[in-house]
Amino acid sequence: MVPAAEICLAAGKQGIYFIFLINRKMEEQVMKEYSKWKSGKRFLTAAVTLSLLGSLGLYHDVRADFLEDMEKKYPDAIQLTNGITGEKDKDDIYVNRKILKDNGENYLFTTDAIINTANGIKIGDLSHPVNIDASGQTLIFNAERNNKKLELHAIEIESLQGTTITAKKIFINAGNTKSRAEGIRVGGQNGTNKDTPYKLTINGDTDIRAHGANYGLGMYLCGNAETTVNGNVTMNTHDEKNPWAVYVENDGGFSYYGGSAIYAGNNYTLQMGPKLTVNGLVDLKVNANGVFANGGHSDIYFKGGNIEINKDNTKGYYALLAECATTTMNMERDENKVPVRAGNSKVTIKGNVGASAGAINVNEPEPYTRVNLGLATPDSSWTGVAYNAFKDEGNDAGGKKFFGEINLWLQNGASWTNEAWGEPPDAYYGEDFSESHLKRLVGGESADKAGHIFQKHGEDEDSEGINIRVDDYKGFTNVYYGHKDEKPTDILGGTFTVTKAQPGSGITLITDSKGLNVDSSKAADKNLVSETLNALANKLFYTAYKNGETNLASKVEIAEGLTSSSLSKRMEDVTFKESNGQGQYLYTPA
Repeated sequence: MVPAAEICLAAGKQGIYFIFLINRKMEEQVMKEYSKWKSGKRFLTAAVTLSLLGSLGLYHDVRADFLEDMEKKYPDAIQLTNGITGEKDKDDIYVNRKILKDNGENYLFTTDAIINTANGIKIGDLSHPVNIDASGQTLIFNAERNNKKLELHAIEIESLQGTTITAKKIFINAGNTKSRAEGIRVGGQNGTNKDTPYKLTINGDTDIRAHGANYGLGMYLCGNAETTVNGNVTMNTHDEKNPWAVYVENDGGFSYYGGSAIYAGNNYTLQMGPKLTVNGLVDLKVNANGVFANGGHSDIYFKGGNIEINKDNTKGYYALLAECATTTMNMERDENKVPVRAGNSKVTIKGNVGASAGAINVNEPEPYTRVNLGLATPDSSWTGVAYNAFKDEGNDAGGKKFFGEINLWLQNGASWTNEAWGEPPDAYYGEDFSESHLKRLVGGESADKAGHIFQKHGEDEDSEGINIRVDDYKGFTNVYYGHKDEKPTDILGGTFTVTKAQPGSGITLITDSKGLNVDSSKAADKNLVSETLNALANKLFYTAYKNGETNLASKVEIAEGLTSSSLSKRMEDVTFKESNGQGQYLYTPA
């Protein structure tokens, strides 16, 4: 870092940055570098200045890359160095630019704008609502701070009167290399507003990057707060060299709690959690949790989109997670917010889904933890496990019972690959991971609208893979298993257990034809095919059958390959053992 006595950055008119150098030799170096940047008549903007200094090894700031990129994309954007407060006497820069013409109620942007300060918007408990209108324009918030004692919130809302931000596109860069960083914050642990929520409405697509020393959070909502985003939410750099839009510096933070793209948490004084609704799609690629609702009836709802978690993370991050709260993706809900059917958005998830017990305590008001996920288009897919850390009978805390559930709608050719995406985390106050456990699995309405589940072997072909257990099953599903080529009767992958089923339900277990001669008339070949079908049927358990329930029908199938489009070569009916409900294919040896 160059001493302050030698370099000074100052803001001039029109938001242009100039550089003043006391050392003449240094000035000559910078001017040489500047000539490489010069393209037409252009002043030294903040990003160019910092980049020039960086090329000389004199200065490095992660803001430079973001600023430079934004300035290239939006060359006519005005640059501002003060945030918006909703108070006229604090917002002179907006008054002078005729963006603010009243006492702080309405801000009107008629051009793109870059707001380069640690608090781009900071709205406190005002007596009036605040409306920030940049319709048709782009708002860019660049917030960086390297201060161990100060947290950073690029946009911070603690207004009971409500704040509305409207823009064609909103970009947020929030970074703090020495403390906590949040792209958007609504509410907090200090809130005392039990009767009236803090409110934020965003009309427009929002793109966020966030990284902090111990916490890195794209969106952070806490306590009695309500946020609605009428647009898409993106946290994806689309940069192979720097792939993660949200992360914690130096892999820090406490377990999986330190980093989340979207987080909604309990205010432990009020014992209330926020509500977030995203009326659009998400695109999250993060070294953090994707979406995490944590305590106090917190509720996160969004339509669909893409979530990818760093598979090599060391914290046990989840794609979707809830603790004494509800996280819902791509589901239609009734007036009581109960999911009734899957939505029609495309969903792609690379990450584990969790109902965790980490929030249970005697003061926690929400006894139920729920994650609801809808996969209902042919191009929708999920790779990961369903980790329910609760006991079937519930977990006890101070004499109170707490329950967890993961509910999946898998229909119309959508697929789920049941294998761990990285290492599942250790459970806090819950059960260690042992199986993928679904409270409800709703398949397709008919066999031709079935969803697809791909069971995988473990670390090698000699390990079983991960079992699946479903408490309440409905509809139609295809479950695919591989087998050893040299021994087709060794079916690869965990078991599939249905505790009870709704009337008219069906499951087809499918393996491929490698190592099998389905068309042969030889007795040995015929028997091997039959033995393989029986071994495949043995992977299914229908628990309620031993108590007389007969709502589930099942078939086993040998197909050309292990894809949903593979042609069938042999299909047979499955029966269930009365003793334990295990599937079997009964045949007469050739």
